[in-house]
Amino acid sequence: EYPAGTAIFMAAENGPDARAQLNRFAAETGAEVIAVADSWVTDGPNFGSDNAVRLVAPRIAIAWDAPTISNQAGATRFVIEQQFDYPATPVRVRDLNDRTLDQFDVLYLPGGGDYASALGASGVARLKEWTRAGGVLIGSTTALRFLAHPDNGFLSIKRENAVFEGEKAADADGAIVDGVYVETPEAANALLIPEKAPPYASAGVLARARVDPDHWLGAGAAPELYSLLSGGDVWTPTKLDAGVNVARFEAVDRLVASGHLWDETKRQFAYKPLLVTEEMGAGMVIGFTQDPTYRAYMDGMNTLLANALFHAPAHTSKPR
Repeated sequence: EYPAGTAIFMAAENGPDARAQLNRFAAETGAEVIAVADSWVTDGPNFGSDNAVRLVAPRIAIAWDAPTISNQAGATRFVIEQQFDYPATPVRVRDLNDRTLDQFDVLYLPGGGDYASALGASGVARLKEWTRAGGVLIGSTTALRFLAHPDNGFLSIKRENAVFEGEKAADADGAIVDGVYVETPEAANALLIPEKAPPYASAGVLARARVDPDHWLGAGAAPELYSLLSGGDVWTPTKLDAGVNVARFEAVDRLVASGHLWDETKRQFAYKPLLVTEEMGAGMVIGFTQDPTYRAYMDGMNTLLANALFHAPAHTSKPR
């Protein structure tokens, strides 16, 4: 019986030093190495079934320079190159609208500013073309504002306004609104709150999130992990016909592991997604609503990030 996340090495496809390499990997990681004489499995999916995908060595690019947030871009590159010991190529955003993308299987967009303007209409179209052809596009934090914007259409999730529990405007253009009685100072203060305001931003807390154990993006991750939660971007879950919510924040009473959140913010983040994935043509788009590489010390998020970088290309149909 082999759990999700098991890696299978074919003896016939590897050199004579494969045994020594596997022994070294086992000593370094603590992984268990099992030799089998055939591919028949008595319990669970067989090695040759559709549940066992062929991994490739992905060529990874990280969006670099304006409009990325340099701290996020740098921390992500550090995690991939120094902690995962794998090469990643920084590519300036302005260079992503030519044929540069054809050299890569994965593109990571760190949080940033106006990606749409930096790429231009032709760059956005080129990015869509590359993703639909089998590329893996990963976005983090504010990069999701670009990916999920209806004008761009990479993700179907939506950013939420703050919850407004008062009366709604009576007409579409806002010229006339419903009359209300104001009977207390609290009611008067409530009238000052904009109906379309972002949720109260968090300066940064450690929050608990629950991982879907049945999805390959969650393979090997702890059932419950800790993520940094900062800023005020709250996202709707992806619908079942569009994608999968691989990790979501915990309930209100279990959400905050360390730090302080306003009650309204805590209530709005509860059960909202931390990690989503949606197919796009032959490729896919993966969204981290919070930064998985913040200052390169969110070690609990490393498994999710590694799965996104290294497993996702195996689940696309990009010609190689």
